[in-house]
Amino acid sequence: MAGPFQRRWFRFSLRSLLILVIVIAIPLAWIAKERRQSQRELNIAAELLPLTFDDVEIGGPYDSVRLRTRGKPQGWGRNALRQLLGERVRRLRNPVLSLEDLRPLASLTRLDYLDLDNSAVSDLAPLEGLTNLQWLDLRGLPVSDIAPLASLTNLESLSLDSTQVRDITPLAELRNLESLNLRATPVQDLTPLVRLSKLKKLSLDLTPVTRKQVDALQKALSDCEIAAGPFADSD
Repeated sequence: MAGPFQRRWFRFSLRSLLILVIVIAIPLAWIAKERRQSQRELNIAAELLPLTFDDVEIGGPYDSVRLRTRGKPQGWGRNALRQLLGERVRRLRNPVLSLEDLRPLASLTRLDYLDLDNSAVSDLAPLEGLTNLQWLDLRGLPVSDIAPLASLTNLESLSLDSTQVRDITPLAELRNLESLNLRATPVQDLTPLVRLSKLKKLSLDLTPVTRKQVDALQKALSDCEIAAGPFADSD
């Protein structure tokens, strides 16, 4: 017959075993989820992306885009995570002109560089969940609504050159933005940009803004290099 000490030890052992199982199960479930996501993205890269982009870059889920662009090694920690969690689609460049639908890209959650220059995309909604994006080029796209970009708070560089974007209110949320190209757009109100304290480079060439507006913005963003002109209020 088991004594009180044995019963307490038995209950303690079961509780400890349960905690141990939970502690082990949680990271294993996360690893399995990440590997499924990796396989999903690799399938997309193999089957779909070659038809829509000339340049597709694969990398580890936690690779540094700065290290990749500089050709430097990622370090043993990131390389180990790449082996453990699988690879992801990290960079897409040189789109085929027939690209019209961004929905297949919505699941590329680790994408940090996306070039859609002069493609036929008009709906940016599928980009809303790609919060890892740091570089985004929408030059020449037939878009006017950029509301989905408000969630891309990690963006550091954005080009809206030669688009139909007029309302740039969503850009006020992009506090990490360092470079912004609004060249040849119908933008007239620059007020939302006042909050972008990290902005270092801004192109307003061929936009219908006034010298007074640009001067006021320059005063608010003293460290930002602003290229603008001709001005809407010029003689």
